[in-house]
Amino acid sequence: IIGEETLEITYRTSADFKYVTRKFEVYGLTNKDRLGDKSYVATLNFCSEEFLVNRSILVSRSFANMTPSDVAKNVLKSIINTKKPILVEDTIGVNTYIAPSIYPFEVIAAMTKRARSSVNVNGGAYMFFENNDGFNFVSLETLFKQKPIEYRLGFRDSFASNLNPMYTITALKQRSQVSMLDAISSGALGVNAKVLNLQTKELQDVSFDYFDDNQYKKINRVNGVNPSLRLTTSKFKHKTKDGLHKFMISSPSDFVSYKESNVSVRYSQISSLVNGPKVDIEVPFNSELGVGDILKLVIPTMYSSDSELEVAKEDGFISGNYIALCVRHIITPQYAVTAVECGRDTYTSNHEDYVKQNNERLGI
Repeated sequence: IIGEETLEITYRTSADFKYVTRKFEVYGLTNKDRLGDKSYVATLNFCSEEFLVNRSILVSRSFANMTPSDVAKNVLKSIINTKKPILVEDTIGVNTYIAPSIYPFEVIAAMTKRARSSVNVNGGAYMFFENNDGFNFVSLETLFKQKPIEYRLGFRDSFASNLNPMYTITALKQRSQVSMLDAISSGALGVNAKVLNLQTKELQDVSFDYFDDNQYKKINRVNGVNPSLRLTTSKFKHKTKDGLHKFMISSPSDFVSYKESNVSVRYSQISSLVNGPKVDIEVPFNSELGVGDILKLVIPTMYSSDSELEVAKEDGFISGNYIALCVRHIITPQYAVTAVECGRDTYTSNHEDYVKQNNERLGI
């Protein structure tokens, strides 16, 4: 082994699951130690073939009169030359993009900022990632429509006989709560985008106000469109739609085109997800879990339980739907687990009422 081999790995959770086969390119060999006269142990560093191809090509060309979804397909099929399945959600709005000597995946990343779904026209956030189904270029709204996979935190007497060992959370860490400082400065609570038309010299405001119920309800979120599930309460003192300013120049022939009108929505959507609550979980090895999956985490509260039902009450803050942002399968000769970084852009229930009820119960 010199670090230029192809590595093929096949795995599955059990006989009830489909096999997952992955081919990787070995690009390095490290930590090679001699164990005896005829044996060595070493660490193989490997990645997908597409990742190596991506690093070996710089794109310097124009993509003229193409939709962002067509650009993504073109890059994956003609430049990366992947043989894996490609799921691309169609976008609206034809534009011309000149790639300035950047990697192919960076071209697709640039398209996520310009993409507006032909299905979910009010949204602005597109994601590009790879999972078991291949490469995906889809909107957040489409991902949020998936049926959630339910996982319950498992410990003795937590949910009585309802626990399924396969879908039990064996470890949980609440990584972060909402960072309101970051949310304000990155546009989660409002984006003020101004667009200049060079032909008419007209300046137009295409802002997005997070606290406007009508605007908020137009965009789907991981726990629904109900404004009472916002990451902030109605008493938050620093409401703003000017947290982030963007200035753009519009095409003379298409004032306030698709990319200008949805850019403010995109910044708010992405910022809400990035700065929202995050939870790291560890579950029994599940070969079918992947990035972009929606998980419903059922977490019992640390407070009282319903003794009549013998079921712990559900925590109103941590429980709820999350999107899988990062998935890692850890397989050793002794055990196999799946670690998932989960994030969300909303709470599950009206947290104002939840806080009020708990304060009353505690006599605060």
